[in-house]
Parts: sequence; structure tokens; C-alpha cells
Amino acid sequence: MNNELETKINSIKEAMANMPKNNVKNKEKYSNYIDGLLDDAESLKIKINKEINDRYQHLITVSKEVKETETDPRIEKYKEYLDLSNNYNTTYEKSNLDRIIDEITRFYQDDFSKVNEDIKQCILIFKEAGINLTKDNFKYSTYVNKYMTLFLEEIKQDNLNIDTLKKCFEEVYWKCPDLIIEIAFNISYLYYQNKKTFDKYYNIKKEKLLKELNLKEINIKDNYKTAIKNDYLNKLTNLNNIVNNFLDKTYNIADYENSKVEGYYNQIGSNEESIEIIDNLLTTLKEYKYYKEYSYIIEDVTNIYKEKTKYKDVFKNKLKEITKANNKIIGLTKKYYSKENSKFFKNQDKLDKLLLDNENEIINIKKLYEELEIDKFNEVIFGLNDSNTLYDLLLIASSYYIYLKSIIKKTFEGITEEEIDKKIEEIKLYVHSFDINIINYISINEERDIARIISDKYKLLGINITSDTIENSLDTTIETLEKIILKNIIDKSTLKYEDIEFLCNSNEIINK
Repeated sequence: MNNELETKINSIKEAMANMPKNNVKNKEKYSNYIDGLLDDAESLKIKINKEINDRYQHLITVSKEVKETETDPRIEKYKEYLDLSNNYNTTYEKSNLDRIIDEITRFYQDDFSKVNEDIKQCILIFKEAGINLTKDNFKYSTYVNKYMTLFLEEIKQDNLNIDTLKKCFEEVYWKCPDLIIEIAFNISYLYYQNKKTFDKYYNIKKEKLLKELNLKEINIKDNYKTAIKNDYLNKLTNLNNIVNNFLDKTYNIADYENSKVEGYYNQIGSNEESIEIIDNLLTTLKEYKYYKEYSYIIEDVTNIYKEKTKYKDVFKNKLKEITKANNKIIGLTKKYYSKENSKFFKNQDKLDKLLLDNENEIINIKKLYEELEIDKFNEVIFGLNDSNTLYDLLLIASSYYIYLKSIIKKTFEGITEEEIDKKIEEIKLYVHSFDINIINYISINEERDIARIISDKYKLLGINITSDTIENSLDTTIETLEKIILKNIIDKSTLKYEDIEFLCNSNEIINK
């Protein structure tokens, strides 16, 4: 407390204790003295509040004055090029058809509007590749043809009248409960019929993008990683962000008091002179944390690799089987629509049998389609060898939405579709943009004590961290290192710890 203010308070206390209160006049004098003190206190309060507010607003203004580094405007194009140049997957994945068709088979019972938007998106993906689909492309069944004929007419008018489509859906649903799934199969069939066209289009698209970026292909991944890292550092070091995180209590100001931070340094046997090494250690531990988090994927793919001989040509053979079955289905549909045999068309029983045969064939092919994309993934794993790394396994897994979704659902019981999609995006971001320096040097069949390797390296660099700490206190250690890094950022900024502490302490007064 300010010495001058403390002296004044003690003087007031002494004066009040010595004032007589034994008669009306003295009591009135005592009361007037107290009223005067209250008036002085109110004036002082107003003055102090003004000073607090002025300093608060000044510090907030200072925190906003630092100009942010601009995001690399080509960051999304880097990402797009990396997706297009992925040699592990096909244009089925690059075009996003795998994901959209999966949504079609999953959402139609709950969200009719959404499934029709997905079907529309598929039509547009074909159009982008130079393939204009018509009703004649949808002869998978009479019901599919009926629905898609109406659907394509709606698209021509640049409008999807959901009520009209729903009416058509309801008319055929009891005859064909799997109508939407059959449409999904039909679209998948059309992709494999037109795969060469898709491959040519996406190859041209990739070359155009490379020319637009005006970079050598080998530099694009590094540029993308640098852009992502710069964005992260910009957010981490942005003074306005730091202040707001303290004010909303995302950070606890007490954790960054000097003696506390000294304790953090003591835990790892280091000091601020080693801040660069500490920063590298933090990145390494985060990589290890993600590795452990995604180890269920690496283990699963490793197990597939160990049995890889049984996956030779599984996708190619399954695709042949599906093509044969598809041709049979489409042949039955064509026969139904044929006008060459008028006598046949007069026999309703034969027509009904054709429809029934068609639907039975579609039921039989359903399991084949469910297995197809997983077989594609397994066949890619067959092509690996012992020199491939754990990083390669994660990269391949991240290239196949259907595989990733299946292993995530298997691992996390009860997980929602939204949570699955979020996990997949996090995995892809890690694989393409994180500074990975461990798992890209460990081959598939190697067994290494990664925690010990990390510990040994940083002990040589003067950091006291044991493999036991890394294994059993990983999150706590990362949190401690993050606090050290943030305190170092604050110490180098235009606002010091005491300024931010003042903002935190006065925040409730200013904003009450």
C-alpha cells in the first residue's frame, strides 16, 4: 500500500479515537467529520478509478498497436497442390467423391435436403472434369432413372425443388427402399467408367496450379509448412491475443509470476539463455504427443502391412467383380426399357420379375461396394516395403477418408460424424504442416524407444528431462514449456508482466 495513504489512514484513525463524543455538540462534530471523510473518500475513489481507467485504456491501446504479420495469400493453393500431387490416392479421393458419396449413403434417411445437395455436388464434380451427366447415365435401375431424370431437370433450372423431389422419392420408396444408395452406387460406377477423364483433368489442374504458384514442386510443402508455422507464431506472439487470453482467464496470470517461472526453469535444469533449445524441445514433445495420439492408426496399418501378401490385387479384382455385376444390373434395366419386344411388354409378370431381378442384383452388389474402398487402401499398403516409414503410414492413412473413418469409428465407440470429420482434419493438418523429425526416420519394422531418444538428445543440450517424465507426464511437461515460452514472449514485448497483471486485477473494476 502507498506509504502516504497508509500514514493518512492511521492519522484519521487516531483523530477519530481522540474525538470526544460525550454530548450532542461533540457527536454532531464527530458526525460532520465522518461525512467530510466520506466526501474525501468518494473524491479519491473517483480520482483513483480515473487513473486506473486511463492506465487500463492506455495499456489496451498499446497491446493493439503491434501490426500483425499477413498470412501468406497462397496458403490454400499450397494445400490444394499437395492434395492434387498425392501419389498414394486417386482422383476419386482428390475430387472428394469418396467423402460425398459416403455422406449420400449415410444422411438420406435423416436429411433429405442435404443428400440432394450432395448428389448435386457430385453432378458438378463430373461437370468440372468435362463430363455432363444426363438421364441416360442413370440406368442403374428404373427407380434411379425416374428420380434422376427429375433431379437433372431441376438442376437445369438452377434450382432444387425439395418438395417435388420428395414427392417422387415417396412414390418409389416402398418399391425401392435403397433408392438413394443405388444412386450413390450409380455415381461411383460412373466415376470408374470415366476414370481416365478424371485423371487427365486433375493432372492438368495440378500443372496449372504449379505454374500459377511459380515454384518448384519440391518447395511447395516447405512453403506450406512455413506459412502454417508463421500463422501459428503470429497468433502466439500477438500481444492483443495474449492480453485477451489473460483477461478471459484462458491464461492464469499467477502462473507467470517471476518466482513461478524460475521454478519451471529449475524443473528442466535450464534458464532463459536456452530458450531456443526449450522451444525445439516443445516442438519435439508435441510431435511425440501426436504420434501417441495417432498410434492406433499406425498400429492398424502396420498390421495390414504384416499381412500384405493377401492384399495383392484385391482392389483390382474387386473392381472387376463390381464391373461385371454392374453390367448385369444395367443390362436388366436396358431390357426393361427396350421397345424391341412388344410381346414381352404386354406380360406384366415378366416386367415385374425383371424389376425384382434387378433389385436382387443390387442387394448382392452392396457388400462389394462397401468393401471396395477399404480394398483400395489395403492394395496401396501391399505396395509398401520395409524402407517406408511410420510417417508414410500416417500420410497414406490421411489420404483415404473411408479408411480413416472406419478405424476412428472402431477405436472411439459412440463418436459422432462431426467428431470424426474434425479428427480427420486434425490428422491431415499434422501430416502436411507439422515439423516432423522423429517418425519420418523410423521404418515400418523398427522398434525404438522414442522417449529415451528424446531424453538423450536434450540431456546433451543441457536440458534435464527423463524418458519417464516424457512417458508419464507428457501433457504437464508440454504445459510447463509453453509457459516458459509465453513468459519469454511477454518479457520481449512492449508490455511487461506487471502491466498485464495490472490489466487482470483492474479488469473487473473497469468492466463491472
